[in-house]
Amino acid sequence: GGGTPKTSEERYWDGSIPWLSGADVSGNHKGFVLSSAKRITEVGLNNSSTKLLPQFSTVISARGTVGKYCLLARPMAFSQTSYGVTPRFEGSHFFTYLLIDHSVNALLSAAYGSVFDTITTRTFQNFVIHLPPEDEILYFEQKVRPYFLRMKLNKDQIHTLEKLRDTLLPKLMSGKVRDFRHTATQIGSI
Repeated sequence: GGGTPKTSEERYWDGSIPWLSGADVSGNHKGFVLSSAKRITEVGLNNSSTKLLPQFSTVISARGTVGKYCLLARPMAFSQTSYGVTPRFEGSHFFTYLLIDHSVNALLSAAYGSVFDTITTRTFQNFVIHLPPEDEILYFEQKVRPYFLRMKLNKDQIHTLEKLRDTLLPKLMSGKVRDFRHTATQIGSI
């Protein structure tokens, strides 16, 4: 699981390291997460139980929105409401993600809780999966990797276009920027 640096320590927050909350995970369910609502500093990372997961790791929410999962587009830290899943075999991140995708319903049915279901460390320890041989996993990874990289690129491009829209739209509406592709025509001359 992850962790949360002390919120009372200002020097732990507003750094350059994305820190995922459960809302960040559920908001990017079944896709890449590019950024997070909150960021921590290196000092915050080193003085808390949060962990920095490598790019393309899978994060699955354990509480609240239990069973939501996403792929990290870059290294990120995460809160204790989630688990970070890294591949057993080096270089098989997308196989691992798809394995979580395939197994999430079984994980949810094995979740614990008297009032709210929670995925715990015990849920993972008691969960049995029969894996294919490593060479087959790596062959599969080689085949699906281009598709996942394209999905990440598409999400990056969408994010860039959304930022551009959010910057330009108010300027267009206020008249600070004009669309020069169109010429003004009086209604009566149409």
